Amino acid sequence: MPEYTRPVVEARQFPDEAGAVIGYGKRWDGSPPDDSYSRVSNPKRFAPLQDIADALIEHLRLTYLTDVAALEHSTPDTAKLIAVTPEHLDAAPLVFRFTNFPGVEIRAGVRYREAFPFCGCDACDETWGDAADEMERLVFAVSDGRFSERIVFAKGDSATVEHRVESAGQRGRGGSIQHGVQIDSELLADAVRLDRLPNGRWQAWGR
Repeated sequence: MPEYTRPVVEARQFPDEAGAVIGYGKRWDGSPPDDSYSRVSNPKRFAPLQDIADALIEHLRLTYLTDVAALEHSTPDTAKLIAVTPEHLDAAPLVFRFTNFPGVEIRAGVRYREAFPFCGCDACDETWGDAADEMERLVFAVSDGRFSERIVFAKGDSATVEHRVESAGQRGRGGSIQHGVQIDSELLADAVRLDRLPNGRWQAWGR
């Protein structure tokens, strides 16, 4: 089976108003300026994420028993939408949304979504390299069966949706909890699907 190799990305430099190269990822010694939270400078610095997402999709296609398909989309900020669906129903599917930002949003399983970059504003000071690390961790956690979801119904008309993404060789890198999720027919169907998973978790993709 081919091993995944991140594409070689030519490092681009972006100058500030004074002509000095901006050191993204290490801009702020303390708290960022207030106006940086609403400012996004040089969003094209995140363009490599889309090349890396393409490489991940191709690796999944060549390595696992999957179906890769381009989906129709109508949202104005979407450049393309690619679904990678494993052959086994107890393995979590992935959908890659390439945005015009440019960036990538990944939908995993039935309810989990994560954006790369997470925010993109100047205050967050993200780099494409750090975002690529997180994107690769998510994709391989899903394909290796280290991703789980749970829907918990409480009293009333809302539910809690929990996700967990585990790192290889480690106890776990974290997850998310959504409270107050409205109960509807789609959520109920998702809950049924999750309840049918072996040991209540998504399985590794077949090869």
